Amino acid sequence: MIDNMNIAFNSANKLARTYTMQMEALNRYRGKGQQKITVEHVSINSGGQAIIGNVTKKEA
Repeated sequence: MIDNMNIAFNSANKLARTYTMQMEALNRYRGKGQQKITVEHVSINSGGQAIIGNVTKKEA
């Protein structure tokens, strides 16, 4: 009985680790990493305002 429980536990553990590794690989393949946007050209009309410098997203 204990042997069967150990075998089932080990199998479930391997399955969970395999699932985690596969999801990490899929996310890397899909490009879920950090993205960077660079703005190269900006035009400001008269009376307009602009932010000069780094802009970061404020966490809510």
